[in-house]
Amino acid sequence: MFFDLLHRLFIKPSSHWLMQMFRYAWISLFTYLLDAGILFVFTEFVGLHYLVSTVIAAMISGTVNYFLCITPNMFGATSNNKYIEFLIFTLIGVGSLGINLTVMWLFTDFLHLYYMISKVISIVAVFLWTFFMRRYLFLKDEKRK
Repeated sequence: MFFDLLHRLFIKPSSHWLMQMFRYAWISLFTYLLDAGILFVFTEFVGLHYLVSTVIAAMISGTVNYFLCITPNMFGATSNNKYIEFLIFTLIGVGSLGINLTVMWLFTDFLHLYYMISKVISIVAVFLWTFFMRRYLFLKDEKRK
């Protein structure tokens, strides 16, 4: 029974948006922890400015996120051309980076929050942006519910 539940939650293909969001939340949790860890290490130990560290962390975690999200049980591809799929995924990532940098800059430089707290705030905006953009662009209309 437990394994059946795990199978339905994580393996069995689903076109329902809540199930997709649930799965995407788990992938995002992992990649956002990776992102925040890289941000912290590059800022605190390497000595880079937090915005430079944000870009490096986003590039690494975004690549990991791509490979975790291309499984058939997530969004499904609209094309068999993996180069186009990766390009679209990357363009969404560029939008995410813009949102991420804007939130980080506003909350850290203007509201004077610790940059790691700003990072947590940016995660919510970036999560919503990436989920709905990827779902819209990678899932065919007849499979959206």
